[in-house]
Amino acid sequence: TSSLMIDPNSGQARQTGTAVSVSPSSATVITQANRQFTATVTGSTNQSVTWSVNGIEAGNSQVGYIDAAGRYSAPSAVPNPATVTVRAASVATPSAAGTATVTIRYPAPAISSVTPNPAQAGNVTLTVTGTGFHNGARVRLNGTALSTTFVSSTRLTATGSASASSSVPVIVLNPDRQVSNSYAMTVNGSTAPVTVTVSPSGARFRASRPRHT
Repeated sequence: TSSLMIDPNSGQARQTGTAVSVSPSSATVITQANRQFTATVTGSTNQSVTWSVNGIEAGNSQVGYIDAAGRYSAPSAVPNPATVTVRAASVATPSAAGTATVTIRYPAPAISSVTPNPAQAGNVTLTVTGTGFHNGARVRLNGTALSTTFVSSTRLTATGSASASSSVPVIVLNPDRQVSNSYAMTVNGSTAPVTVTVSPSGARFRASRPRHT
């Protein structure tokens, strides 16, 4: 007699065997934040799974970590590429696995102050203070991009021109296209010098003596 051997890792073996699904199937997580994933095992009484990130069991500092309970912790910096794969494999049948994609992003920038405020209409130089700024960030004043210098993750300087207005929105746009809150500032009208002209310039006055009678 002869027997038919089926590779346990083949598609034929997996069709009627154990299957694993991961929920949610995709997520966006900011750096150093956490996201809970759940693995569901069907076709087996053993519900245990082994978690990995980008093929690395439990993950690492570059792609993020995931614990035995499926709790994913994003890294401190966005990896390249920014999307990683979380995988849960059945302990009973390691070839049966489910995956989810995780896109890692930096927190959105936030503006806490803009100086000077108010500013004078015309050419302006602004200092924008806040959090979450990245090299390449741009300051926009009333929708117009200003020439921006990255000083630090909490400070930007920007130069451009502004027209008088009681309320002008200032935002910061990071290189990853994340946008800050809108910060309102005031732009006062320019102060023009006041000129007084006396005409005619060569006028003379002669005092007359009073007459006595």
